[in-house]
Amino acid sequence: MILAIVGFVAFFVAVVGAIYSFIGLGGFSSFTPGMAPPADFIALITSIIIGAVIAWVFFLVGSIFLKRSYDTVGARLNVGMFHTTGLLYLIGAALTIIFIGLIIVFIAEILQIVAFFSIPEQMPMGPQPMPGQMGTPPPAGAL
Repeated sequence: MILAIVGFVAFFVAVVGAIYSFIGLGGFSSFTPGMAPPADFIALITSIIIGAVIAWVFFLVGSIFLKRSYDTVGARLNVGMFHTTGLLYLIGAALTIIFIGLIIVFIAEILQIVAFFSIPEQMPMGPQPMPGQMGTPPPAGAL
């Protein structure tokens, strides 16, 4: 989630810089009804959109790593709800650019709570195989 925080900070910096640039150059005083919007206003909107896209990319990349970690946790604990939670985070992050993804991320947060409460209190005894090591042992001559 560090990448989501970095994305939010980048968005905040872009918006504050755009607003400061707009107000500092007298943006509202040069606008009159019936005229085309000034170039300063278009620069403000463009900066906000670029900041939102940068934040979205960071959120999307962060959710990919979050999905990978939830897949690993789900495989190790045999709790399938972690797989679903990771997938919903990824889908929600991808759809955040059109704002419906925020609802999906909220649902993923709820499922995350359910997944953590679904963890068994006692794990089965014995060594747990790593996710990439499951299957048949190598042939005797391979080592």
